[in-house]
Amino acid sequence: MIRKFEIYNFDHGYTHSAVVNIKPFKIYINEEHCENLNSLERREGKTFTINDTEGSLDRVVLDKPRVKGSTCVTAIIEIEELKIIPSKIYMDEEYNSVDDFVLFLSFITGRTAYLEHQLDDRSSVFYLEPVVNHNFFNIPIVDLIGGFERIEEQKLSAQFYNLVYANVLNDLPGLCFYANSTVNAVYERWCKQNGHTKYPQPKPIIEGLKKKLRTHLENSLNTKFKTWLYETLNSEGVSEEVSQDVLARLKISNEPSAIYKFKKFLIGLNLYPKVETKECEDRIKWINRVRNNMVHNGDIPSDKALSFEKRAEISTSITFILFGIAEYYFAKHIFHIDNYLVDEREKHIRTFFETGEYHGKGVFDESFVEYIKRQEKEWISNGNFV
Repeated sequence: MIRKFEIYNFDHGYTHSAVVNIKPFKIYINEEHCENLNSLERREGKTFTINDTEGSLDRVVLDKPRVKGSTCVTAIIEIEELKIIPSKIYMDEEYNSVDDFVLFLSFITGRTAYLEHQLDDRSSVFYLEPVVNHNFFNIPIVDLIGGFERIEEQKLSAQFYNLVYANVLNDLPGLCFYANSTVNAVYERWCKQNGHTKYPQPKPIIEGLKKKLRTHLENSLNTKFKTWLYETLNSEGVSEEVSQDVLARLKISNEPSAIYKFKKFLIGLNLYPKVETKECEDRIKWINRVRNNMVHNGDIPSDKALSFEKRAEISTSITFILFGIAEYYFAKHIFHIDNYLVDEREKHIRTFFETGEYHGKGVFDESFVEYIKRQEKEWISNGNFV
């Protein structure tokens, strides 16, 4: 028996009827579905094109007005009933692999798609950038079933769900929290699988001696520092209870730091240069500053050398770099998607660490307005995209 489900807000990009095969599902798109795409929310933007009126062929930049959208049916998915299995993402028993598939479609298009039972007054019209381009649906190269199995094995179901549904948010702290929590979980799992949860061991010949020296030095320094701190706190009138609480949290750990593991993860995914420069290190430290401040304080990092507007723009860019890292991991290493945009995302992330540019924009030395003006000038003058 074949089951059919209408799907809302699936932004497939087709202008004509089509059938898309992503096993074990088939997606049917008719002319009405294609027309309904025009009813989806669209942000204002710019179009870089050629003015072919009167044969001038001048390069121009046109403003695209915002389209205030609505929720509508844009495709029908079909699957054999016997192939519907319990959900790998949702804990609720009412959900199944059809819901998982719709979540996957939301992930790759950047726009939340819905089944009828998921519709309510809160259905969002907000959306982010797609993970794949529309050509993906012509010949979709993806391991859908294996991808959801890997999500379950790595215990990333909640993180994948949060990453996808972050596209309904419209505030920077919320976006940064979802992106950061997902990246944290992903690199922790990756480091555990690849042996980066402890520092590399020294060579066997000198291992014993180094261990004894390190232990003696750590214990000696730690004890002396604790003694000094305890005496200092007492002399300043700090209570015994507070003093003991402070001392209890002092230790020299042999566990790698978060930034150490994050860096190993990025290098393993070819997103960070293996030969690190000071500039690369400064950029990853900026990411860490934004992550810590936004998650723990709900605010952008402070820096007396930078204006609030500049710090806000840097924090916004870094938030979307974090999104890019998480989306790239799920696309390439979980679902094994082969698509031009996925490969481009890898290049953009690596370029940020190497040069400080992300998607052609200087993250630290160029405002968004300056970037748009440079884009327009480059197109009109030279016919190039930045």
